[in-house]
Amino acid sequence: MKRDNPLKYCLKTTVGHPVAKKYQACHSTICEILKREGGNGRGFNADVVVDLDQVEKNLAKREGRSNRATVDFYMGLSRSGKDKHIALVELKLNVSNPYGLSKTDLEEKVRGSMSIELTGRNPAVLTPCPVVFKNGVIQQAKHILHNLSGNKPDVRFQAMTEEELRNTFWE
Repeated sequence: MKRDNPLKYCLKTTVGHPVAKKYQACHSTICEILKREGGNGRGFNADVVVDLDQVEKNLAKREGRSNRATVDFYMGLSRSGKDKHIALVELKLNVSNPYGLSKTDLEEKVRGSMSIELTGRNPAVLTPCPVVFKNGVIQQAKHILHNLSGNKPDVRFQAMTEEELRNTFWE
């Protein structure tokens, strides 16, 4: 995922997206979400992300239906303020055995997230989708996600740790 001029977290792209504007009560900080989902959040600033699980709860209640599966949050990215993207991020920080991961479940979370007005709009959604695990299971998780992709070059999910997420999109 690293490039000469890589995509980095962008507050303007995050809060400027129509979903973020419509569901301002669903903004959270990256630290809050990481901690709530079993991580430590160390090394992250109080950068705003959009809690898609919370957005989906609000939508389902308003529409009188059950919740769809969604990824945990999205954040805006840009390359020097241009070339904007949205990253859908799934947190698996409480997973102690990644062998139970399901490609179908992950794809369902992405589909559920995309149904929340994220498609058909600029910025584009980043591929692969980061899936964040604790350090103790990251090697297993990387191997499993690689196998779930059928060893194809068009990988839809990328296993990473909190530190790798920070190094990829913040530093």
